[in-house]
Amino acid sequence: MDKKTKVSVQGVPETMLQTLYARAKESQKKDHHIYDEKAVDIVASLDYDFSKADTDTAMSSGVVARTIILDKLVGEFLNKNKNAIVVNIACGLDTRCYRMKGKYSRWYNIDLPETMHVREMFMDEDIIDRVCHGQWSFEVDEKAAAEIMPQGSSVEERVKCHLTDGKACVLAARNNNPLMTRNSFGKGYGVYLSSFSVNNENTKLLLNLILQAGGEAIDGNYLTDNANLECAYYPESRTLIVINNADSMQETTIKTEYGVEHIKLDAYDTIIKNI
Repeated sequence: MDKKTKVSVQGVPETMLQTLYARAKESQKKDHHIYDEKAVDIVASLDYDFSKADTDTAMSSGVVARTIILDKLVGEFLNKNKNAIVVNIACGLDTRCYRMKGKYSRWYNIDLPETMHVREMFMDEDIIDRVCHGQWSFEVDEKAAAEIMPQGSSVEERVKCHLTDGKACVLAARNNNPLMTRNSFGKGYGVYLSSFSVNNENTKLLLNLILQAGGEAIDGNYLTDNANLECAYYPESRTLIVINNADSMQETTIKTEYGVEHIKLDAYDTIIKNI
């Protein structure tokens, strides 16, 4: 006998699991009104107390009724529109894509990252691979990454992501999962970040990405070369303002149209200078 998977979930994930169970339970009745083979298989593989779902007959009846109606509507639509692309927003643990298999061209299951994580726990599928029709291999462009990523900056892995073609430049990755990519878009670039945490180094990284995406140099005039320092320039009065956001003394070099400024600031200090 196959070993069952023990699960422990609360809140929204628990509700999704109970609706899945309601479909599986109805499917196993002799006079079932729906048949959800995927739900039956998943429930059979889980070591979980479904007693709450067993006693909530109103919830179960509602799930079955909704499934009957939506299966009918979606099935009729797909029969009339061959090779349709379906976008299932707030999919939860919905298994309609399996029941409608063969009737559509592509099926996109979309939900919040935490919900998709729960879906991956209970379904042996790679949603991204299925959507993208393959996973493109890649190499991180170490040279481009070194130019754009300040020392100390980082991008954390939050969601699974695969490349859909070989055009994107991957600037950071972990476990074969792209964390930061850049792709040509119009006269500039489109940029993807798996996540963003606010700190001085990551803010400088974001500025570099925005400048590069807009076709601007990341080492142009009136930009600091130190992530802990920021500056602003007012051309009419030729006033340069530099702020130290760190708790220690910091130095920076700033290019201007009048020459190069070398600035040294104490912790959290500000300098206002005419150039």
